[in-house]
Amino acid sequence: MNGERSLWAAVLLQAIEDAVEGARLDQSDMARKIDYTEVCRRYLTTPSRDLAEVCGLAGVDMEMLIERMVKRIAAAPAPEELFARRRSRSKTYELDGEHLSLAEWSDRHGMSVDVVRARMRKGMGLREALAQ
Repeated sequence: MNGERSLWAAVLLQAIEDAVEGARLDQSDMARKIDYTEVCRRYLTTPSRDLAEVCGLAGVDMEMLIERMVKRIAAAPAPEELFARRRSRSKTYELDGEHLSLAEWSDRHGMSVDVVRARMRKGMGLREALAQ
């Protein structure tokens, strides 16, 4: 497989993963992740010029891809379920009686989760780490 074909195959594989397993965007905003997952699902199950071009560049038959993706997506959990599962496994931090993941606290305060995590590693509590 040549480099260009490998690249486009990787693009398709990423879209498939995002459609079936849920988008792994950097943001912690669940609504955006759910929306993007649904966009990927529509993209991979609806014929379009763009999908035809990507499939052609990847050496994949578009009609076969759509047929298989319709089945895989039908068997996959709804996007909301995918992210509810992930959220329930995430460690939560309590502040004022509310329990959220570090990513959710960071997003709520408009901060990078990496900054908050680094501050907490230096010994700051959650409230102090979230203070700007």
